[in-house]
Amino acid sequence: MMQLNTFTLETDKACEFKVLWSTGLKRFGSLLVRFSDDELYKDAVIAAELIAIRHLLFDVQVFSRTPTSAAGININVSKGAIKKFATGHSDKAHLKKFASFIMSNGRLANCKIEVVPAINQYLELAVPTEPEVLEVNQSTYRISEVVTTPVLGQVVLTHHAVERYIQKLRGNDSPKLPWVSLINRISNPELIQYKLSDKVLEHKRRKYGVDNQVEIWGHPQSSFRYVLVRDAANSIPVIATVFRREQGT
Repeated sequence: MMQLNTFTLETDKACEFKVLWSTGLKRFGSLLVRFSDDELYKDAVIAAELIAIRHLLFDVQVFSRTPTSAAGININVSKGAIKKFATGHSDKAHLKKFASFIMSNGRLANCKIEVVPAINQYLELAVPTEPEVLEVNQSTYRISEVVTTPVLGQVVLTHHAVERYIQKLRGNDSPKLPWVSLINRISNPELIQYKLSDKVLEHKRRKYGVDNQVEIWGHPQSSFRYVLVRDAANSIPVIATVFRREQGT
């Protein structure tokens, strides 16, 4: 069982929050989440804890691996609103982009989350004096994950691409863990690149920028196609969206 504990405190700065965390009884840390927007985002304290949890799990990898599902992961949090997102009972739609990784279609869908308001009683005594700082622009913040694949190499998988994948699934094809399902598909060693017609290529360039290289990848025996965008400004290409090839094309 892997357990992450988090507790969020307001600081003396309007757009800054301190998130205390621990795994087990021996590893402790803290994060300062600083929002760069001119105005404080509504429910920013909840957003800060969500951002910290995702950062710890996927970027810091506090469990020494990148989770592919919620199996075996317990998270104790200080904000009840976080648990509501995981159980599908939240009415805070403006926080969805921060919480999407723990929601029903997220990478950690069905994650076990409990609210433990008093957890700070021992976290505050154990955390380091120098916290890690996360600078966040609330307006542009989006959920995305870096995935290493046999054919495409390292790619960024966006939440939008996963949502489009879910929309294109049919009937019995719908998996319980869509993130895992899509990662498995783009990790197929038999993926090939498909040539774009001039008409489609022009459309994709207008949509994703004339300076970007747009590629279509897929498996010969699958109708799913993955739009890969190589942006000169970013070292890692992005799976921007997913669509289904029409029959006979």
